[in-house]
Amino acid sequence: YGDGAYQLYEKLLHPISSYLPYRVTIIPDGLLEYLPFEALLTAKADPNSSFRAWPYCLRKYSFCYAHSVLSLDEMRQRQNRPKYRQVLAIAPSFSPALAVRSSEERRRSFGVLEDNLAEVAGIRDLFPAKTLVGPEATVESFKALAGDYAVLHLATHAKADNENGEYAYVAFSETNDTAHSNLLYLKNLYTLPLHADMVALSACETGVGKLRRGEGVVSLARGFSYAGANSLVTTLWRISDRESATLMQRYYQGLKNDLPKDEALRQAKINYLDEASGNRAHPFFWAAFVTIGDMEPLDLPDGEWVWWLVGLAVVVVGYLGWRKWRSV
Repeated sequence: YGDGAYQLYEKLLHPISSYLPYRVTIIPDGLLEYLPFEALLTAKADPNSSFRAWPYCLRKYSFCYAHSVLSLDEMRQRQNRPKYRQVLAIAPSFSPALAVRSSEERRRSFGVLEDNLAEVAGIRDLFPAKTLVGPEATVESFKALAGDYAVLHLATHAKADNENGEYAYVAFSETNDTAHSNLLYLKNLYTLPLHADMVALSACETGVGKLRRGEGVVSLARGFSYAGANSLVTTLWRISDRESATLMQRYYQGLKNDLPKDEALRQAKINYLDEASGNRAHPFFWAAFVTIGDMEPLDLPDGEWVWWLVGLAVVVVGYLGWRKWRSV
């Protein structure tokens, strides 16, 4: 990794490094769509040193990405007006894998996610949010509500399809209704009307898929973009549930502090990297997440407004009770 990351930097970025600003938008072509540029190395790394100390491009630049100049322009100019300027945060539940399953059951089985509930709870503490967790987090519930919210956050399982890109999917909680699948396929996203400023896909492989000549990578991220999202947070490989929850908590804290989306993710990665121990500092654990599209700061009311409303309600109820007591 160290040799390859430095060689790619020397080939791709070093020749133009004197022209690059701090914030860089990458529009990759071909296999470069699978590459997180922040994980490239600006110098040769000492293989005996800690991964925390390696000279990542992350520490020099703030990267964001786009599928094309046209799609970037469209995402920046969309005037989405969702019904609720809130987060719709999704955390499905999954049954433990069984030892004996048919081949079809094994293909569709998912491991238990131990940290996705804490992930959406952390978001709810920072921003006004509606959460769909456990049995509530179904495909049908998501479809019914997704178009009404300014931010969609999905902390779940997902799977790319390298043979037929349209069959990549996001997984939701299973139901007893055999007429409905718990999988939302990429091909279904094209007709899903969204008005979201941002869709955060905290799941595996949401930014990769079938590479088609002249078209690029057919991915879930691209599907949500077509559906109407202004910006995306997506992943380039299979991710760790625990590290993802940590990164997303720090990412939303940056958004609360009014950072641009790309800079909020960069700061989240740096904070994670500075505190990670041993091999947990390897880019596998933090570099999969990338941002796509419009990087303007998130325009949502602060989550503390809820407590102000609660306090106001308590005062009003107390005052009415006092008036009633005085009139007795």
